[in-house]
Amino acid sequence: MKDNLQNSLIIGENYDVLKNLIGVEREREREDSNFDLIYIDPPYNTQKTSDDGNNLTDDEITADKFIYRDKFSRTGWLNLLNERLKLAKQLLKEDGVIFVSIDDNEQAYLKVLMDEIFGEENFVANMVWRKSAQGTHKDVEVDNLNTVNEYIVTYAKDKSKFKFDYVKHSQEKLDEIYKFRDKNFEKYGAYKLQPLVNSWNGAWYRSGQDYELEAPDGTNFKIWQNIDKPQSASYSWSKPTFDKAKNLGLIEFKKNKQDYWVVHKKEYQYAKFDTKEGVLKTVARGVPFTNMIVANQNNLESDIYTAEGARELHSILNSKEFDYPKPVRLIKYLIKMLSSKKNIRILDFFAGSGTTGQAVLELNKEDGGNRSFVLVTNNENNIGQNVTYERLYRINKGQGTKGQKDFEWIKKMKHLIQV
Repeated sequence: MKDNLQNSLIIGENYDVLKNLIGVEREREREDSNFDLIYIDPPYNTQKTSDDGNNLTDDEITADKFIYRDKFSRTGWLNLLNERLKLAKQLLKEDGVIFVSIDDNEQAYLKVLMDEIFGEENFVANMVWRKSAQGTHKDVEVDNLNTVNEYIVTYAKDKSKFKFDYVKHSQEKLDEIYKFRDKNFEKYGAYKLQPLVNSWNGAWYRSGQDYELEAPDGTNFKIWQNIDKPQSASYSWSKPTFDKAKNLGLIEFKKNKQDYWVVHKKEYQYAKFDTKEGVLKTVARGVPFTNMIVANQNNLESDIYTAEGARELHSILNSKEFDYPKPVRLIKYLIKMLSSKKNIRILDFFAGSGTTGQAVLELNKEDGGNRSFVLVTNNENNIGQNVTYERLYRINKGQGTKGQKDFEWIKKMKHLIQV
């Protein structure tokens, strides 16, 4: 499968495909070669059966051939990933990043393996996402402990050249937080007011930050005199820093409900006061991502559960063809961490049902981006043809390979596609 944006689905053994891709990428223009982002969801090595643990002796795994299943001996599983991750590193751009999904069972071993391949110095984060609200019945059967989290182990090719973007708030949220405007609006955006006060805990008291101020009406006051708090309160800036901020117009005095003067500092959307240099500096437009992928944080509307991935796939294919697909929103979240680059190239060589491809296609339609992907999957049980290819075809064309249009996804997303 290939389209005008050079999106490709390659059905074959991923080790062989990766070796061939290295050759193909060497032939591309240098600035356009290799991938900005790699995401993989490899076998978790967790399938529970009555007779296989981590001491399997019947694995016959070589670098270029293995039996696709979700349970290998630990040596076999590590060998499987080791050979493929070494090739993947060669396919990453110098400022690229790789995300690898994993659960508790092998997370520690994966971290050690990736330290060896990518270097400890290029470790970025062990991201945590909440896969379910209460765990599964299998978790309880084993140890009476619900497992609700999975992990995304994250490495840069060269951490000194890599940096995540910022989460972009919606304009509605920005207007809710930053309510005030002044003469600096065009340059620094709107601003919010924060009390210029340290914690009331006496442990934070600083005598050099407990000083008298003159209010707009000419009266002088100390912080504890105008607020019903103990005398251990102090300001968060020293007096010289306060004076610098005041000269820049960053200080506002307002009366509280008790008609006492309280001092506030301005915090702009797109500028930060450098307390050491005493100047305003522009900043990126957003807030940092964190390594906890949960609801009510950053740009997520609700928790992202594994069950969501299954529902999404069913809404496209009208059947359950694949176990435990990752939710599209999870992959979108990872891609948005490089949001300033809307033309990035993405590789997934454990593509499974094609979630990564769907995430790329939907994001491009949502924000006009030109991101492209290369997905690699095998065709065991015809998954490559009947699931991955069919899914991507329906999303891209708005109909199935046989002209089917009666599926739930197209009704929900018709505003994004031309049917």
